[in-house]
Amino acid sequence: MPDQKAFIIATLLVLASCFFMQHSLYSQEFIYNKFSEEEGLPSNDVYDVHLASDGLMWFATDNGVSRFDGNSFTNYNVSNGLPTNSVLKIYEDHEGRLWFLAYNGMLSYYEKGELITYEYNDTLVKYFHDNYFNKIYIDSCSGILLSPRHGSYGYISSEGRLSTRDELIPTRVDSCYLSVEDKGEEYFLTILREIPVRCERNGRLSFFDSTYYLKVRFTPREFQRNYIDLGKDEFLVSYRSCVYYIKDKYMRCMKEFEDEVLSLFIDDQHKLWVSVKYDQGLYMFEDLSFNKEGTHFFDGYTITSVTQDREGDYWLGTEGYGVFFLPSFEFNLYTLPWDDRNLNVMALEVSGDRLWFSSRDKHIYGGRLAKGVISDIRKIDIQEPYDWIKHICIDSEGYLWLSSTQSIRYDPAGFPRPPDTVLSSTFIEKGLGDTMIVASKRLGIFHGTKLVYTAEPDSTRRLYSAYHDKNNDLWLGTLYGLYTLVDDNFHYRGDMSPYLKERISCIDKLGEMLVIGTSAHGLLFLRKDTVAYHLQTNNGLIGNSIKSIFIQNDTILWVGTKSGLNKISFVPDYDNYNIESYGQGDGLPSSEINSISMHDGYIWLATGRGLVSFDPDALKPHLAPPLIRVTGIQIGGRDTCLLESYTLSSDQNDIRISFSGVSYRTEEGLRYRYMLSNYNDEIIQTKNEWANFPNLPPGEYSFFLNVGNIHGIWNEAPVQIDFTITKHFTQTVWFILMLILITAVPVVLITMFFQRQKKIKENARVELIKLEQKLFQLQMNPHFVFNALLAIQGYMYMNKPREAGRYLTSFAKLIRHTLYGSSEEYISLDKELEALQYYMELQRLRFDEHFEFIIELDDDLIVESLLIPPLLLQPFLENAIEHGLQHREKNGLLKLKMIMAEECLIVEVEDNGIGREESEKMQRGKGKLHKSMGLEIVRKRVDSLNKIMLNKINMDIVDLYDDDGKSRGTLVKLCIPYKSS
Repeated sequence: MPDQKAFIIATLLVLASCFFMQHSLYSQEFIYNKFSEEEGLPSNDVYDVHLASDGLMWFATDNGVSRFDGNSFTNYNVSNGLPTNSVLKIYEDHEGRLWFLAYNGMLSYYEKGELITYEYNDTLVKYFHDNYFNKIYIDSCSGILLSPRHGSYGYISSEGRLSTRDELIPTRVDSCYLSVEDKGEEYFLTILREIPVRCERNGRLSFFDSTYYLKVRFTPREFQRNYIDLGKDEFLVSYRSCVYYIKDKYMRCMKEFEDEVLSLFIDDQHKLWVSVKYDQGLYMFEDLSFNKEGTHFFDGYTITSVTQDREGDYWLGTEGYGVFFLPSFEFNLYTLPWDDRNLNVMALEVSGDRLWFSSRDKHIYGGRLAKGVISDIRKIDIQEPYDWIKHICIDSEGYLWLSSTQSIRYDPAGFPRPPDTVLSSTFIEKGLGDTMIVASKRLGIFHGTKLVYTAEPDSTRRLYSAYHDKNNDLWLGTLYGLYTLVDDNFHYRGDMSPYLKERISCIDKLGEMLVIGTSAHGLLFLRKDTVAYHLQTNNGLIGNSIKSIFIQNDTILWVGTKSGLNKISFVPDYDNYNIESYGQGDGLPSSEINSISMHDGYIWLATGRGLVSFDPDALKPHLAPPLIRVTGIQIGGRDTCLLESYTLSSDQNDIRISFSGVSYRTEEGLRYRYMLSNYNDEIIQTKNEWANFPNLPPGEYSFFLNVGNIHGIWNEAPVQIDFTITKHFTQTVWFILMLILITAVPVVLITMFFQRQKKIKENARVELIKLEQKLFQLQMNPHFVFNALLAIQGYMYMNKPREAGRYLTSFAKLIRHTLYGSSEEYISLDKELEALQYYMELQRLRFDEHFEFIIELDDDLIVESLLIPPLLLQPFLENAIEHGLQHREKNGLLKLKMIMAEECLIVEVEDNGIGREESEKMQRGKGKLHKSMGLEIVRKRVDSLNKIMLNKINMDIVDLYDDDGKSRGTLVKLCIPYKSS
C-alpha cells in the first residue's frame, strides 16, 4: 500500500512537471522583414548583399542580380547582359561601377543604367577555366587584379593583356600564406605558396612592402577569404573557420568556429558580425578580443552576407530564404510557442520579478523576468471574461485586479478572491496606497477590499483613465473630457482646453506636471491648472492617438500611441524637451503600443504583435536622412537621359521630373520639397513623386529637390538640376533689331502721313473758322442790313406798326440765330430751319413778296434730333433770289425740300427764276459780271468740312429747262452728313 501511494504521488509529480514544462516554454524572436521570390527577388539563394554608393541595395543571387530602391526590385539576368545567372560577389570600383562576379569566373559590370559584359571574359575562361575568383580589384587604369579560389593571382590590363603567377601547389601542409595587400582605398586578398625573403616576421605573421603574410594551413578545398580594414595597420581577416585580428604587425587574437566563415562585417556601433556556413547562423561580438562568447542569432540559417544601409538597417543574405531586413537588434519580441497567431497584447503589469499580461483572446498570462528576458510563461485559468482585459493592477498583497472579468480580484493561480461585489468593471486603476478605482456604469473606490465610495453614472459614464494625486483628489478621464472628484463632488475641467472636452485615454504625473493623453489630440501637460505644453504630430509626436503613458523618472516619459512609441525627455526645469520616435520602421513589430512598464532597467511593451523588451540606454534614434533619386525627366512628354543641366529650345518648355527618396523604413511615406527658381520661388511640400512645369517661358531655371522622413529629418544636400530654355528666334535681339528696321520705315511713313493729315485738318479747321466769320459778315453785310431796316422804316411811315414790329422781330431773331450758329460746330435742324424762315421773311419783305417760299420735309424727318453744320443753307437761298427770282416780276417760287437718307440728309433748293445762263447774260449786258461771294465761301467751307469729317458733303447744281429748252430755274442738291443728338 505505501508503495502504491508513492507511485501515485510520483506519477502526479511527473504529470505536473510535464504540464509545467509545456506551459513554461516561450518563443523569443527577432523582428525582421523577409524579402523572397514572392516579393520580387529573382531567387531565394542570395550570395552577396551590397550597398551601392547611391544608397541602393544590390543582391547577387543564383538567378541573376537584383536592385532594390525601397519600393520594388529590378532584376537582371543573362537576357540583360550577365554572362551567367549565378552571381557570387558584387564589387564597386573607384568610378562607381558595380562589378558582378559569376560562378563560372566571368565578369560584367553595371554603369549608368546599363549592364555590360566584360570584354575579356574569353581570356578569363581560357586561362583560369572554372577556377572562379574569390576577390577582384579594379585599379585606376581599369586593369583587374584577380584572386583565384586556388590561390595566387592574375592581372588583366585594360587592353586585355594577361599576366599570372602559377597556381598554388604547396610542398607541405603548412606552406601557404594568406596575403593581404594594401591598395590604398581597397585591399587585395589571396593565397600564396611563398613570401619574399626580406619579410619582417612576427611568429605566423610576416610583413613586407605594405603587404601582410599570414601563415595558414593549406587544404585542397576552396574557402572564402574575407578582410575588414579597421584603420592604419589594423584589420580582420578570415580563412577557413578562423578569424584573425591583426594590429601593428602583430596577430592580437584568433577566433575559431565550428565551420567555414562565410562573411565578416563591422557595424556602425563597432560590433563584429560573423556568419558561419552550414546553418550555423550569425554571431555578434561586442569587441575584437573574443574573450566573451558572441551572441548567436538565426541558428538554423546559412547567412551568406551582412551589411548595413545608411539608416543603420541590417541586411542579411541567406541560402534558401532570400534577404532578411532588420531595422534594429535592440527590440526583443516574445510570442507564445503553442499559438502561431499574432499575439495581440492588450495590457501588462510588473510586480517583483513577475510580468502579467492579457491577450486579445481574453486570456491572462504570467512569466518570470530577468534582464529583459521573460521565461516560464504560463496561462492563468480564470473565469471566462466578458470582454477584453484592458487593465491589470496588482495590489500590495500580490493579487491581480482584472477588468471585464466575473470577479474583480484574483490570486496568481487564477482563483477569485474578495471583495465579493456586484460592481462590474471595464476599467481598473491603482491609486495611492491600497486604493483601487473601479468603473463601468458606476464608479467605485476600494480601500483594500472594502468598497468605500460609489457614484451614479451621470458624470462617470465610460471612464477610460484615472489618477490619484497626493491631495487625495481623483482626476478622471472620460468619454466627455476631464473631471476631478474632490470631497465627493465632481468638477468638470474641460474648460481649461477644448482638447480636454473629448475622450481622455490616460493620465499620469511627471514631476509637477499632470500628463494627459487624448484619443485624438496628442498630449497635454498641465501645470497649476494651465496647459504648459501641447504636443502633437506637428511638433514631434509619432501619433496623436495616445494609448499609454509610462513615467520612467522625473524628466523622462514613454508614450505609446496607435502609430508607435515616443520617448520625451525634459530638462530638469521643464523649460525644454526632446522627442524621439520609434515605429515599425525602427524595429517594432507593431505600431500599436497598448501598455508600457519597466523592470530591471528594461522597458516592456504590450503591442499588437507580442511582448517587446529593450534596453532604453542602448536605444538610439536613427537620424540618417533619406537619399534623393531623380528617376526620370520628360521633356515635351518624351523621356530623356538624366543630366545635371539641360539647354533646351523654346518649344521644349514642358518639363516633368520624377523622383523618389531612398529609405527602407516603410512605415509611412516620405515627404518632398521642391522649388523651381526664377519661375516660382515658393517651396512646394508634397508626398507626390513628380513635379510638372508646363509652358515655361525662355530663361534660366534651377530645380531644387529635397526629401525628409516622418521624423522631420531632411537631406542636407538637395539635388539641383539646371535648365536653360533659349528664346524663340523671334525673341532674339538680332531678330528684334531686324524687325525694327523692317517696320521703322513704314511706321515713319505712316506717322508722317497721319501727321500731315492732322495738319491738314487743323488748317481746315482754321480755314473753316475764317470762312464762317466771312459768311457771317456776308450775311450781315451793310447792304442787307440797310435794305432790311429801310423796309421796316417804310412800314412805319405807312403807319403799319404791326408789320414793322413783326419784321423787326424777325430781323432780331435772325441776328441772334446767326450769332449762335457762328459759335457752334453743329446745330439742330429745327434751329437752322427757324433761322432760314426769319431770313426769307426779310427777303420777301425786301422784294414786296413777289415770290413764295415753301419748305417740304420728309415724314420720317425728326428735325429736333438731327445735327448739321450751321449757316450752310442760307447762301443757296440768297443765290436763288439774287440770280434768279429778283428778275422775275411775279409768281416766283423758292422751294426747300429735305429728305432723310441712310447716311445723310438730302437737301434740295429749287427756284423758278431765270436760270444761271440768263442771269449771266443780263450781267454782261449791264457791263459787269457779279460773282456770288456767298456761294464761293460756302464751296470753300464745304471743302474744309470734308477734310475733317468722316463722311463728306456732296453738292451738285443743276440748270432746269422746260420741254422747249427754255430755262425754268435752278436746282441745288446737297447731301449733308448728320449727327443724332
